[in-house]
Amino acid sequence: MDSAAAPLPAEMSLDMAARRADWHRHGALPVRHGNGTYLGTLSRATLHGALARRRPGAAEPLGDSLPAHLARAMASTLRGLLMFTASARRLPPAGELDRGR
Repeated sequence: MDSAAAPLPAEMSLDMAARRADWHRHGALPVRHGNGTYLGTLSRATLHGALARRRPGAAEPLGDSLPAHLARAMASTLRGLLMFTASARRLPPAGELDRGR
């Protein structure tokens, strides 16, 4: 990522972020908290995907800010990890699989 890219404020809505002119020059932009703390990057593809998934007129419980979008992505990732670990617990230990042969 180009260090000349102006960071997106974390409190900015997705609609406002989509209007930034920096997207014409960069495929991803940094996201920073109001105190300057780096939170991550937002890619053009992720932004467009988030905008496309929204239902017109639907109120999102977490709002439309970048932190809310990041929180939903983290929750989805955590859900996947929990499902993975739950399914792994159902398998017998590796040693028991070898004894059955």
